[in-house]
Amino acid sequence: ALRRAAVRLADCVPGDGAGRACRARWTDLSVSSHASGADDAPLLLIHSAGDFVPRTHSSELAGAERGAGLGDITVRTVSGSAHGGPLLRGAGMAQSVLRWLRGHA
Repeated sequence: ALRRAAVRLADCVPGDGAGRACRARWTDLSVSSHASGADDAPLLLIHSAGDFVPRTHSSELAGAERGAGLGDITVRTVSGSAHGGPLLRGAGMAQSVLRWLRGHA
C-alpha cells in the first residue's frame, strides 16, 4: 500500500530507467530531506503502531532533525492503525496534543 501511494504521489516509478526529475521527486519523499534543524519549532511526531507508513519514518525524521541541531523532539507511538486526520481524531488524542502544545508554548 505504501509503495503504491508513493508512486502515485511521485507520479513516476524509480529505477534504473527513471529520469533525473523522477529521482529528485523520490529524494523529496524521503522524510529526512525535510529536516531543517535548530531554527525549527519543537516537533511532536505521533505514529500509529499499525500505520501503513512505517514507524521508521518518524524516527528517521527525528534523527535528521537532531542531527541538524533541533533538540526538542517528541516521538510517540500509539495503538491502532490510523494515519493523518483519523489519527488525530482518536480517543484522547486532541487532549494529548493540546497538553504537549501547552508544555511547549
